[in-house]
Amino acid sequence: MNTFYRRIRLLQSILWTLLLACGSLTPVSLFALSFTMDAQQVNWQLEESIFECRMTHALPNYGKIEFYHQAGEDVLFYLKPIRPLMKPGKAALHIEPPPWRPANYSESLGLVDIPPFEEEMYPEVDSERANQMLRGLREGMQPAITRRSYFDDKTSIRVLVNPAQFAVFYPKYLNCVGQLLPVNFDQVKRSKILYKSGQDSMSPEDKEWMTKVALYVNSDPRVKAVYIDGHSDNVGRRYHNRRLSEERASKVNEFFLGQGVNPDLITMRYHGDRYPVTSNRTKQGRYQNRRVTVRLEREDLEMEKDITDDAKPEEEAQDNARPQLETLTDEASPKKAAPQTDVVPNIAPLDTAATDQPAFPAIPGITSSAEQPPLDGESKGTEENGSEVSEPNKIAPPPPAEPPQE
Repeated sequence: MNTFYRRIRLLQSILWTLLLACGSLTPVSLFALSFTMDAQQVNWQLEESIFECRMTHALPNYGKIEFYHQAGEDVLFYLKPIRPLMKPGKAALHIEPPPWRPANYSESLGLVDIPPFEEEMYPEVDSERANQMLRGLREGMQPAITRRSYFDDKTSIRVLVNPAQFAVFYPKYLNCVGQLLPVNFDQVKRSKILYKSGQDSMSPEDKEWMTKVALYVNSDPRVKAVYIDGHSDNVGRRYHNRRLSEERASKVNEFFLGQGVNPDLITMRYHGDRYPVTSNRTKQGRYQNRRVTVRLEREDLEMEKDITDDAKPEEEAQDNARPQLETLTDEASPKKAAPQTDVVPNIAPLDTAATDQPAFPAIPGITSSAEQPPLDGESKGTEENGSEVSEPNKIAPPPPAEPPQE
C-alpha cells in the first residue's frame, strides 16, 4: 500500500512539473494568495425551485462559488469573483486534503479555462468534474483551483472550497434536485414532429416528448403562448396537403388539451406545403417538410426570429417544384386526393381557380389561422388569400409577409 501511495505522489509531482513547464502555473512556494471559507463560518446557501438549484457560498475578499443544477441538465460549477484576479488561460483543478487531514493524497482533475476579462464570463467546470468535486467534498476533501495572477507572474491565486459541514448540507441539495422538472425552457421552446407520408399520428417517442413539453407549459406561469404549426410536403394536390397539415396540427393540439394545457394559450395553424424547410426533390427533404412545429413564448424572454424556415427566393423555386411521378408514392398515396370542386362541410365550394387557398372553418376551443402568424391587434377576419383568422377583441393589422417561426 505504501508503494502505491509513493507512485501516486510521484505522478503528481510529474504533473505539476509539466504544468509549470507549460507556463500555466507558478510554484505555490513563491507566493500564493489563497481564498477560502473559515471552517467555523461555513454557511452554504440554497436557492431552489422546480426550474433550478443554486448552491452557493461566499468567499471573503474574493466573491463566491456556485454549484448550479438546471432542470433537464447536470450540475456545473462556477467561480464568480468580484473582480478578475486570475490571468486568462488554463488553471489547475485539484481535490486536496484539508489541513486537518494531511495524510490524504491529492487528485488532479485537469485544467479549467479562465476566460478573457472582456468576455465577461465566469470560469466554468463541466458536469463530470463538478460531480467529482461534489464527491470530494462529501468525503471531506477540498477542491482547489490555482492560476497565476494577472498582475504578477510570480504570484498565484488559489481558491479552495472548504468541506466543513458539507455532508450535513448536501441532502438539502439532493432534495432540490429531486424536485426539478425533467426539462428546461431552452430544451422545449422549439419542438418538431416528423411524419411518414400521408400520416397524421404521433409516434410513442413524440408523445413522450410532448408530454414533457406540456408538463413544462403547465408548470411555468411565464409561458404566454403555444404555437402549433402543421406542414406537408408538396406531393399531391395542395388542397389535400393543406387538410393533412391541419389534421396533424389538430391532433397535437388535442394531445396538449388532454394533458391539461390551457386552451387560451394555444394558437393552431396549418400551411400545407407553403413553407418547406428544405428541397422537396429528395425523399429525405420531403420527410423533413412533413412536420408539426411547437413553439413556446415566455413573458420574460424575447424570442429570436428563426430564419431557418424563411420562404425560398424565386431563383430557388424550382427546387420545390411538384414532382409529377411521385403522386402515388408520397403524401397523396395513403388518402385519395379530393377533387378541386369538392365542398368542405360548413364552407363554400372550393374555387378551382384558387385551390391552394381554401377557407377552413375555425376549430372550437382554440385560436386558429391557416396561414400567417397572428400579430398583436389582429381580429377575426379573412385574409386576402381566403384564410380565416380568429382572434377575438383585437384589431386586424396587415398580415405579415414572413413564414411562421419554428
